[in-house]
Amino acid sequence: MGLSSIFDKEKMKYSENNEFTTTLYGKNQFQYSVDKIELPVGFIKYHKTNFSNHFKLKESNFKGKKILETGCGPGKHAVVLSLMGANVTAVDLSLDNIQKGEKLKKFYNLSNLSLFNMI
Repeated sequence: MGLSSIFDKEKMKYSENNEFTTTLYGKNQFQYSVDKIELPVGFIKYHKTNFSNHFKLKESNFKGKKILETGCGPGKHAVVLSLMGANVTAVDLSLDNIQKGEKLKKFYNLSNLSLFNMI
C-alpha cells in the first residue's frame, strides 16, 4: 500500500457519514460536533469505553485519578476523562484551543478539569 493510499484511508476515517464518524458522533452529527460546545453523546460513550479498555480500569475506577494531557487541543478528551471522575490537567500551545476547552468545562460544570496555555 502506497503512502497516498494510507493518507486517503485516514481521510475517509474522518469523513462525515462513514461508519467511524457515525459511531462516534451519530448520523449527520459530525459538523455538529465541530461547531457546538456540547459533545455528542456518541463521542462521550465511545471514549469512556475506549479509555476503560485501554487503561484496563472500570469507569468508576477513574474517580480521583490524576491525569495530565499534553497537546489537549480543545479539551474534548480531557472533558470525557473529567466526566469519568478523573482530576485532569490539560495543556496546549494554542490559546484558542484552551478557550474552547474552557467553554466545554463551563458547559459541563467541571471543577476537576484545569486547562493551561503553555505560551
